[in-house]
Amino acid sequence: MPLTLTWPRYHRTLEPPAVVLLRGPQGYLELKLDTRSGELLEIVIPSAAATVKTLPDDFRPTSGQNYVPLVRAPEQDAIEVPNLHFKIHGDHLRITLHKQPEESYIGADSVSFGVGAEGLLVSVILQWTPLEREHFLSSCSSVETV
Repeated sequence: MPLTLTWPRYHRTLEPPAVVLLRGPQGYLELKLDTRSGELLEIVIPSAAATVKTLPDDFRPTSGQNYVPLVRAPEQDAIEVPNLHFKIHGDHLRITLHKQPEESYIGADSVSFGVGAEGLLVSVILQWTPLEREHFLSSCSSVETV
C-alpha cells in the first residue's frame, strides 16, 4: 500500500479528482486534484509501504494563507519529471519536483510546499513520525537518506 497524504476536503468533493502521475528517475508520485479549482487533495507515493496520513479537519495554516497549492491539471495523465527526487531526513521527507529554488513556503502543521518563481510548485516537505519513516524505508531502495 502506498504512502498517502490526504486533505479532509478530498472526501467532500462531489466529482472524482483528476489524477496526475509524475515520473522521475527515483520513482513516481501521484497528485489528485479538484477538477474545478485545481486544489491539491491527495499526494500518493505508490511504491512506499502502508502509511496513510489523513490531516484533521482543524488543520489550519499559521500564516492565514491558502495552505494547499492550486495545481493546473496538465493535458496528459503522466508527466516525466527529471528532477523528481525523494530525500529522507530523520523528521521529514522532502520531495523535490523542480531544480528551481524555493522563494517561499506555504503550508501548516506537518506539510509545507516550496514555491518558486511564478508560483511553481518546487517541493513538498512532509513531517513524519519515526514509525512512518520506517514504514517508508522498508519498501524503498532508491531513496537518499540524510
